[in-house]
Amino acid sequence: MVHEMARDAFEKPLKAFVDPRRPDLGTRLIATVSDGLAAIYGCGLLEVRDGSRSALWDEAADALCRASLEPDAATLKAARGALDRLLKAVAPISNRRRRALVSDELAIWYLMGGVVDASEPRGRR
Repeated sequence: MVHEMARDAFEKPLKAFVDPRRPDLGTRLIATVSDGLAAIYGCGLLEVRDGSRSALWDEAADALCRASLEPDAATLKAARGALDRLLKAVAPISNRRRRALVSDELAIWYLMGGVVDASEPRGRR
């Protein structure tokens, strides 16, 4: 049996958390513009529309709507890119990555002369 590819299918699916605030709910694949529209209007991403990442949400919504009306290669690529940026911005950070970032920040702090003199009272620099 041969499956026909949807007109609004992305070249490569995106993987996203069902709800970025609840990573325990797992992930899903977003393979089409329709999947992308369902994702941004779903419970996990709809709240982003009015938050600090609203510009990314608006960009993704606009690009997905354009691609749903004109599903050509250029609009599909733009929609996937905009949605990918939004998903990356709202994705929860893993503990492993958090530790890596903290380590990098500490290393930079030390390199910049951030070693605190033991004789200096804490909190003053």
